[in-house]
Amino acid sequence: GAREFITSNNIITATTVSRSTLGADRESINSIRFNAPRVFSTQERAVTVEDYKALVLKEFPTIETVSVVGGEKLNPPRFGKVVVIPKPFNSKIASSSLKNSIVEFLKNRVSISTEVITSDPKFLILDINSLVRFNSTQTTKSLEDIKSNVLSSILNYGSNNLSEFDKDFRYSKLLFDIDNTDTSIISNNTKVRMAKELSPSIRTSLDYVLDYNNAIVEGSVRSSLFLTIINGVNFETYLEDNNGKIMLVSESRGSKEILDYAAGDIDYDTGILRLNSFRVDSYLKRGRIAFGDRIQIYAQNVDSDILVERDQIILIQSLNTNVLVTGQLTDD
Repeated sequence: GAREFITSNNIITATTVSRSTLGADRESINSIRFNAPRVFSTQERAVTVEDYKALVLKEFPTIETVSVVGGEKLNPPRFGKVVVIPKPFNSKIASSSLKNSIVEFLKNRVSISTEVITSDPKFLILDINSLVRFNSTQTTKSLEDIKSNVLSSILNYGSNNLSEFDKDFRYSKLLFDIDNTDTSIISNNTKVRMAKELSPSIRTSLDYVLDYNNAIVEGSVRSSLFLTIINGVNFETYLEDNNGKIMLVSESRGSKEILDYAAGDIDYDTGILRLNSFRVDSYLKRGRIAFGDRIQIYAQNVDSDILVERDQIILIQSLNTNVLVTGQLTDD
């Protein structure tokens, strides 16, 4: 957009110090066709879930997607409450001021007996490794070009099909998009697993509950690396599962050592993982196995498709997407 404005007589100049952020692009015709009837039908009153969504999205253009959950569906139930879960553009979590504004806006549009509260989305990250074979005689593109294009296809699949509430992951559709990246691609062998992120304050012990919402393959849980200090000794550690228990493991001294046999537990059927008094003494940074400011805990889903609950959003991000491409001279 324009940053400088000058009057016709060149006397006054106004300069924009910083561009506006977090807003949405101009609403598309298809978006207007979809949203206008829903906004009109609310008559500025919030009764149904769709009423809440339409009113919030109309009033707050910085919100990319929103979910609304009745309190009776929470665990434990909170009758008489409605939970609004907003996700802004270019941010995972809404600010406190935005949440407060949403509550104030809806206060006079709901029944007297209804209390509006807000919550944050829960994110489920897809950790993707894709091995792609292509026929180098059928294209002028280099191996790096194919790799870059496949990566773009995977990220675009996430942007177009996920990244919002109520969007499940369909494995076959991702494979289709990868294969159709280029006519020279012969096949792809793509493995997908789930990941949850934690960013604990260092040297602080807390309990955590992570909900993958999908059945998990026994023995598939493993975390990225982090530092644990025990009796003044530094250990590079990670979490893994064994028979429903989460253990703290280290290989710093050349062989595998179990430092804590009861760091938590996991229900493989429900996908609920609990950590007990979990503590990080320092973060490590080492490529895709340690990230410097967070820990990722991976788990292999039993089913190829991954489903979400009302407060969950599935993300595909470049940090967790690895593409390996091999070229060959025939389609065999």
